[in-house]
Amino acid sequence: MPSPIRAVIFDMDGVLIDSEPVYLGMQARNLQTKYPWVTLESMYPTVGMSSQEYPRFMARLCRVPFTPEFEKELMQADENEPIHFPEILRPEARPMLEQLRAMGLQLALASSSPMSNIRQVLGECGLMEFFPVIVSGEQSVSYTHLRAHETGAYLV
Repeated sequence: MPSPIRAVIFDMDGVLIDSEPVYLGMQARNLQTKYPWVTLESMYPTVGMSSQEYPRFMARLCRVPFTPEFEKELMQADENEPIHFPEILRPEARPMLEQLRAMGLQLALASSSPMSNIRQVLGECGLMEFFPVIVSGEQSVSYTHLRAHETGAYLV
């Protein structure tokens, strides 16, 4: 009897790479010099947030209007500390992906991260070959019902 499971959809942040603490800590450190009331804890709601929602939330948190200038400030804060993604790749990720592919399962990735970030992470970690289908939070697909980061992966 063939397996009823034909595909596995993964999230990236917090599943394939342990990025959430890195992203939060980096952003908090960079913003606290100008906005000292911004704490790591106050940024917890950003975990899993889409790239469209994030800058608006951060503008409210920093108590400034959402403007292109503020959005640029956020982007520059991220660029101040480069992340070495292979260092935060979960050690079980590659063997698990190889095993699932060997079982004949289709693999896909759905992430709230921007597509450029997804491609950077997968490329630097050597995982691009596993994901012929990638859905980004920038795309019009409703990510809120996917929320793959809550369980790690969905089976379809």
